[in-house]
Amino acid sequence: PEPFNLFDVVDNVLNAQIYLAEEKGLELLCDMDPDIPHLLIGDNLRLKEILVNLVNNALKYTDRGEVILRIRLIDAGRRSPGFGFSGEPLTYTFSVEDTGIGIPKERQAVLFKTFSQVDPSSTRRFGGSGLGLAISQRLAELMGGAIHVYSRPGQGSTFCATIPLKPQPGSSRSFVQPQLLNCHALVVDPNASCRKIIAFYLQKWGATAHSCGNAAEAGALLAKESAEKRRFSLAVIGADLPDMSGPQLCSAIRAEAGYSTLFTLLVNRSTTPVEVPAD
Repeated sequence: PEPFNLFDVVDNVLNAQIYLAEEKGLELLCDMDPDIPHLLIGDNLRLKEILVNLVNNALKYTDRGEVILRIRLIDAGRRSPGFGFSGEPLTYTFSVEDTGIGIPKERQAVLFKTFSQVDPSSTRRFGGSGLGLAISQRLAELMGGAIHVYSRPGQGSTFCATIPLKPQPGSSRSFVQPQLLNCHALVVDPNASCRKIIAFYLQKWGATAHSCGNAAEAGALLAKESAEKRRFSLAVIGADLPDMSGPQLCSAIRAEAGYSTLFTLLVNRSTTPVEVPAD
């Protein structure tokens, strides 16, 4: 075991899979609780291989929709007297959710056996040997954890790895958290899961968040706020909206009365750069 940064591991995993997600037209999202420590002690190489296998497997068996990596802490209440977490190992859950083909209950028990797949035609359609899940389960066991699957045919699957990891001495929260008390935020993104993740972070940091899926709905929210004598102080906008580009919406909002200095964040989930107007 050695010290490592959980952010770096997750970043490497997602960067390695983003091109496959884009090639298949899928959303690849990450939902990591901001309250958990990220400076850890453990086998980061084994953890990375587990996550790469789980995310790649989810992308491979998903034709439309999304894959989400969610990271939570089971022992969130175990803090030492004072300020941080105690030095004891904490149990992390790494859940990979997909909107793929799903797995019949009778096949779930053999998924983690070598060379096992959902059905024999999977190799021809999706490729792969079925080794990834068996390897991941073995690595999780070597780290003192396990992997479980929850799935229904046609409704996608969730593979959940529970791994004990030890925070580095003095670890507390995962990063310095923004102070957004009394912040009134607008979140605009066509993907419902992405909106929920962004709103989750904003609310954790003390903000109130109002979410919608396109520019027209954003305009309606702006009008509603104006009628109630309120203004948004922050806007988080997806770069690729169905009825207007993200940068165009940013410019349109700033052209509204009282919003010329609105702080805006543009969220680009694509590997293709987005041109942002100079204003």
